[in-house]
Amino acid sequence: MPRRLSPLLLAVLAVLVALLAPAAAHAAWFPGEALDGPSADVVAVDDLDIARDGTGAVVWRRVVDGTPHVFVSRLAGGAWRPAERLDTGILEGAEEAAVGVADGGRVAVAWVSGSRVFGAFAPAGTGLQPFAGPTLVGDTPGAPSSGLDLDMGINGTAFAVWRGLGGGGADVLAARLKGTTWSPVSGPLDIAASNAAGADTGRPRVAVDAAGTPLVVWGENGGVFARRVIGLAPSQYPAAVSLPDLGPADLPEVDVEEDGSFGWVAFRQRDPNGPRALARRIRGLAFDQPFVLDTGAGAGPPRVSINGRGSGAAVVPAGGGAVLFDDVLPGNVFSAPGRVDTQGGDGLPDVGLAESDSRDLAVAWRRPEGEAGGSVLARYRPSGKPWEDETLLSPPDFGPVAPGSLHVGANRNGDVAVAMLQGGPADHRVVVASYDLPPGRAFPSAAGGWVKESEPVLRWLGGNDLWGLDGYQVLIDGAVAGTTAGGTKALQAPAPLADGTHTMQVITVDRRGQAVPSGVRKFNIDTVLPTATLGASGSPRKGRPVRVQVTAADTGSGVAAVAVDYGDRTKRGTAADTVHRWARPGSYTITATVADRAGNAATATATVRIRR
Repeated sequence: MPRRLSPLLLAVLAVLVALLAPAAAHAAWFPGEALDGPSADVVAVDDLDIARDGTGAVVWRRVVDGTPHVFVSRLAGGAWRPAERLDTGILEGAEEAAVGVADGGRVAVAWVSGSRVFGAFAPAGTGLQPFAGPTLVGDTPGAPSSGLDLDMGINGTAFAVWRGLGGGGADVLAARLKGTTWSPVSGPLDIAASNAAGADTGRPRVAVDAAGTPLVVWGENGGVFARRVIGLAPSQYPAAVSLPDLGPADLPEVDVEEDGSFGWVAFRQRDPNGPRALARRIRGLAFDQPFVLDTGAGAGPPRVSINGRGSGAAVVPAGGGAVLFDDVLPGNVFSAPGRVDTQGGDGLPDVGLAESDSRDLAVAWRRPEGEAGGSVLARYRPSGKPWEDETLLSPPDFGPVAPGSLHVGANRNGDVAVAMLQGGPADHRVVVASYDLPPGRAFPSAAGGWVKESEPVLRWLGGNDLWGLDGYQVLIDGAVAGTTAGGTKALQAPAPLADGTHTMQVITVDRRGQAVPSGVRKFNIDTVLPTATLGASGSPRKGRPVRVQVTAADTGSGVAAVAVDYGDRTKRGTAADTVHRWARPGSYTITATVADRAGNAATATATVRIRR
């Protein structure tokens, strides 16, 4: 007989539930954690990228043997992994670096060392794969390169763009990573060979669509231009983005949908009263009319983030430390700008944003306080809900955040990472803060509601987390029955349970201790076999009807099915009362199988002799 849990043990387990089972969690910002430092050798945080599946990477530069070199930390399972140096063997220092990440942990990194641009990559795979490279992807001797940017599409193709020495003093150049090969794009992207393209605040930017086709934007001859790259060749015609009837334009930013025919370019352009922030949507080969992103002259560099389906937003730094925000509304128009921060400061803040596939949105900004830089704050807006409270992300004990070091990225579910360089010159740190959603809810799936084992294996679905699932706590009848680690979604009851009705509940716990309980699901145990008797009556002769009767009963879950095997390889009967005819004389054993709803089965047999 199954052993019942004693009332005392049930009471003890109830106490354990109160002590061990975490309360349901609410999504929250988690202040920055240091990935490197404090050290005077940490000189810059260059870039951050988060893939749709939650893998990611942050790249920074640290002094080794007197010159800055390139380091990266990869994000897997919600945890930042130890730093890896990528430019081993290159004696020259690195002046800039950029990173792109795609699902499966595929990472591409590019950096500038003097006039040369190098690339390295790690392939997708189960677990972190080793980096390949460095590979020389471009060199224009005679002047240093700069303005580096890199983006990777969801298919794993990446493009790096930068300014190199060229016609008029500067050209916009590009290289592609496809599979395991870095290849230069044939020729510069400039609209005119004699112009200085991509220089200073006209530095290029790139976004890559799902097909691996990039849209590149840059400043040239006082305007902002855009051009696609088809394979390894620039498209035939560049497009003018800035407006010819206004003043000089610069600081372009770009993001595209998965269908690269659509995207947004944001830029700054002067009108008679000062700089303004504008945005234009690209459709195919043409740009729509521009939208004004600010509320008056004095705007800083705008930022734009568009998810794969075209939902997105822009943020603009404005005078007095204000952070202005614009939504992409249905019909692909921008909303009127509004303010997202609650307190200002002196000068223009640094701003960043990310919109996820789930349409959750995060905006972060560095408040411009003092010459050494200020603090980083952020707000989060879940899809379809109001903005949450403003939150300080930079730990005050780490010191001020360096200007130009703020980077924001998000995965498809809406988890967000914010990277920054924090501290004074002698104690710089690479710091990453996170908005970490609670794990998903689990769904208990006791099959059919009935089981026949007194120590059943209980299973569930769901309960996932892109950023680090710690495991599950399983409650039976309100008491902790056990835990499973990682993604294991099954637990056997630790002791026999009595026949009858029981409940199970699964609490999903992530690596930060955030917990989400499932609903309570009933299941029933029936370990007792049904009863079955079998009889046959009638004329036991060849071809004559014989009535076969099965008497079935079950006091637990109830009879679910009856099957009758007549012993002559004919089709089985499925009712308790059937009539059968045997085609040949002989002795036949009739077998009746009775199954209950829990899966218990009993059999009964009878022998009939069929005469001619």
